[in-house]
Amino acid sequence: MVNKRSNLIERRLYEYALHAVCSPFRVAESGATKDQLAAHVAELFNVNPEEHEQKYMRALKLQPCSIVLFVDVKKARNLLGEDQNGLSDPYCKVSVIHVPNNEDDSNALTSSSSSISSSSSTSRSKRSSSLFSRATASSSKNISKPLTITHSRRSDKSSSRSRSADCSSIASSNNSETLKSIVYCTKVQPKTINPEWNEHFEFEIENLQEQQLHIRIFDSDRDQVPGFTTVVQQKRGFSRKLLRIRNYITTGEIEDDFLGQVSLDIKSLATCDREQWFPLTGLNQNRLSNSRSRGEILLGLKVHFKLDDKSTKIRRHVSSGTVLEFRRRHSSLSYANPKNSSIILRSSIFRQNFRPTAMQARDYAKQPSFGDSQEGDLSRTDSCLTPVSDSKLPLLSEEYHQLTLIVMLHELEDARDASNKNQSNNLVIDWNGSLNELSYNVLTQFRILYNISVLSQAFIHLLVIMELRCSEDYALFISQGVIEAYLKIFIEQVRQRTDVNDLDVTDYEKTVFKDIFYLFIDHYKKHVRDDAQWFLPSRENLSSITSIFETICALRQLKICSDEATIKTHLEETIKTRLQMDISDLFSVHSFVFNDKNGIQLNTIREFLEFVKKLTKSMSIIKEYQKFFLSFNMSYIKVCFFETNSAGDRLTELTKCLLKNMTEYVQKYSKPMVKAKTSIYDPNLIQSSSLLLNLYLYLQTIITSLRETIGTREWYKHAFKLKLTEYRQWFSPKMEFLLEGIVAQIRQIMERAVEDDNKISPDEDIMLCSQSSMATTNLCIKLCQEWESIDYPDINIRYTALIKLTNTICEQCQHYARRTAHKLSENKYFTDLNRTRSFNVSKKLCILVNDIEYVKQKLLSSLPDVLHFSTVVDKMKENYDSTDFQQTKVTLERLIATAEHEMNDVITLIFERVATLFFVSLKDKISKYYEDEKRKKVDSMKDINQYIDQEILDKLYGDLIAVQYSRVACVIRLKALQCLRELLPL
Repeated sequence: MVNKRSNLIERRLYEYALHAVCSPFRVAESGATKDQLAAHVAELFNVNPEEHEQKYMRALKLQPCSIVLFVDVKKARNLLGEDQNGLSDPYCKVSVIHVPNNEDDSNALTSSSSSISSSSSTSRSKRSSSLFSRATASSSKNISKPLTITHSRRSDKSSSRSRSADCSSIASSNNSETLKSIVYCTKVQPKTINPEWNEHFEFEIENLQEQQLHIRIFDSDRDQVPGFTTVVQQKRGFSRKLLRIRNYITTGEIEDDFLGQVSLDIKSLATCDREQWFPLTGLNQNRLSNSRSRGEILLGLKVHFKLDDKSTKIRRHVSSGTVLEFRRRHSSLSYANPKNSSIILRSSIFRQNFRPTAMQARDYAKQPSFGDSQEGDLSRTDSCLTPVSDSKLPLLSEEYHQLTLIVMLHELEDARDASNKNQSNNLVIDWNGSLNELSYNVLTQFRILYNISVLSQAFIHLLVIMELRCSEDYALFISQGVIEAYLKIFIEQVRQRTDVNDLDVTDYEKTVFKDIFYLFIDHYKKHVRDDAQWFLPSRENLSSITSIFETICALRQLKICSDEATIKTHLEETIKTRLQMDISDLFSVHSFVFNDKNGIQLNTIREFLEFVKKLTKSMSIIKEYQKFFLSFNMSYIKVCFFETNSAGDRLTELTKCLLKNMTEYVQKYSKPMVKAKTSIYDPNLIQSSSLLLNLYLYLQTIITSLRETIGTREWYKHAFKLKLTEYRQWFSPKMEFLLEGIVAQIRQIMERAVEDDNKISPDEDIMLCSQSSMATTNLCIKLCQEWESIDYPDINIRYTALIKLTNTICEQCQHYARRTAHKLSENKYFTDLNRTRSFNVSKKLCILVNDIEYVKQKLLSSLPDVLHFSTVVDKMKENYDSTDFQQTKVTLERLIATAEHEMNDVITLIFERVATLFFVSLKDKISKYYEDEKRKKVDSMKDINQYIDQEILDKLYGDLIAVQYSRVACVIRLKALQCLRELLPL
């Protein structure tokens, strides 16, 4: 029975669509013929060709439907002030006039006109790269023929709007034939140039192609006392007074002054269904005087198509609980009798039958269903649309919804087929949201013929996109960008409404929106397509999350769904569920267990550490996440770190597991391999301690960031829920191991610095120190700073570290200086003697001397500040209430001074060696000096001074640090005097 009902509904929807594309009224810019559109409809519904041929021929024989034009004259602004006081008494004359059209054109509807904003409709051309950029076409027609009036009628139905009882019958001739009609007049609004009328009129349109809506505004003088004085005094402007005097003399009556007019092609209004401001023009649009502004008028216009009884005649089926009544509520177009605008639709028939398999499982909650007793009645029904008895204005919102769904499913299947042809292995299919040209034209024809508003069209398209995104079959097709694009189109239509709080939305659309919006929010509980993870925080992901919530907020702000509290609660549940799911997915990758105590893999620990490092970096943006989610009444930090089984609990579990199983590992590798040389440790000691130290610092940063983000008060209120705050206790047995690892790493760094013997690069020609010495110094300082940044509460560990690190660094600095001097001697970096026995200072020698001085100044001298001597000693004094610890500080400072003194002694020995070699190279020059002196040669000492200054001291001055240059210069000068004294002839 379900299949029969589904087939019946599908058949009726197919007939409605076929009737729409076969209608004589067609979208003008569509290049497709009726045959092509009808064939596409058959393809959409997979109809048998023979059956389609029969249905198509029958649809072509249907009589054209009648047309009703609804006109709401709202208000005007900035009108001309014709009276002496600068104001007017404006009223409107509303009529439909006949403008013969010589062109042989069918009853075509245009989707835009020069008199209508291009944004009022969206024209469809070919399938483009994007659905959301449309060109609009305009076709303006000036009135070039004498105005004639066709039959029109004023609605005699009661209305809440103000209606004037005043109307006049006028006549004009065209081709010797007189046509009579009624011209509606609004009430007069006295003494204003910004009048408000709010009156409603209806016209039966006989020729859509050759009729125009004509609205003229006049300044009323009907309340003025007739007479020559009134004619002269009441109006402004000399020429205007003369004209009124002439008319009064001729007719004996006071004529109302013309203020402006607007003329619109009826066919251009087929897609105009919202209130819009239109500029007023003069009687002769070709005159230059018409360029001055006459103001604007706000009109609500709507063309309605009335199908004949044969097109919509069906059997009525009304029983309790089987049908629901939906009334269309207009904000700009009101009906005299509310019942005439209502239709009875069977509840949710289409959604149950046209939804894909995966979407049926996500069916709407609490929807009425058909019982077995009702299925038989449905099978005997010719249509699922049941109008109220007097209604002739069909409004197929639900049918348009289902037709749109079928069209978009057809587009998605085409995209899937194209992806399969390209042999793409990507599960995500990139569909840009565009529709096939024929599909778009079918939807447009259906919308216009069955009186679906442009706003409803954009709304239903958005609902279908949201519905498909929620389905399991097509979620991968719909990207967030497509949703945003369709939402942008809908929001633009809403923005164009004068009253966004009273949208022209049907009750059916409200009901469906509530269900789909609920599902749309719900589907974000899982990761869909390309939407970013909500945890971990990152700036890139935040932009994606912001886009999602901006979409949800935009839909909530429309206030289409009245159940705001339920939506808000469900949104909060969705956020919480999604965050918990993302956390679970993220930690499941790193949920390893350290069962092998004796064979822990450092690579596994490194992978876990990289994850914790990434989590730590995310803390830099967590304030923005917290602020963002608080706007939705959700604390991001509390959900992610303080809830049960949150990121805090998962990180606690993994960290405790790691530290527990590393106990024996630490005991094994914390001892030196060679007892005679305590600087030689197993490499695993350095690597493991470095990993644990970084882990400690990462956890410390995470806790600090969380505390600063939520504030001190909230922290102390909820901190007990975060087990991660106990991380100091977990590391307590490992702190000595960490300290030994840092000490061993400092020793290793200093020893490798001496072993480096890289060649001098071109860049080092302008450098005073080697890169090796600078890197060594910076690494040692960094390690000390990392240790000092640990907020470990046990002051005894800090005190032990202070002594060990100071002693180690002083010892290694002295060792570094001695080994550097030894390297100078072994590699003969001191001099470069050529044949003339002249002395050239080695560039390498200067760099190595500078290295020793650099390490001494930057590393040794900075230890009291880097290791916080005073702070640690003061805390020890406070903790043990003893002044004996002050001596520790003095001892450590003496230790540093001793290391500096020894490093200076090494440099002095190097310079003495340089001076000795200089003495040897200077002997020949001194001997020659004395010989020249015997010959009484003038300036015999000049060569010796030039040699000392230019060949030796100048090079030393450019290559040595200033403090060391003064020392070596003094030594060389002394050696020169010693050589002169020793070689002095007797």
